[in-house]
Amino acid sequence: MVQAMITCPKTGKAVSTGITFGSLAAFDQTMLVNNTVRCPACGESHLVDNSAVKAFPNEM
Repeated sequence: MVQAMITCPKTGKAVSTGITFGSLAAFDQTMLVNNTVRCPACGESHLVDNSAVKAFPNEM
């Protein structure tokens, strides 16, 4: 599993978007446009798109 994460622009902390993918290939093929997520680090909403999201594999 691959988790989509963003960096909170206020705190600099990595936060989960709540979006997961079955593989890195699936992550790479997905177009994320104009999505937002409520940030647990600062409480504000942040843009979630392909330029902001990074993939982090979940170790199982």
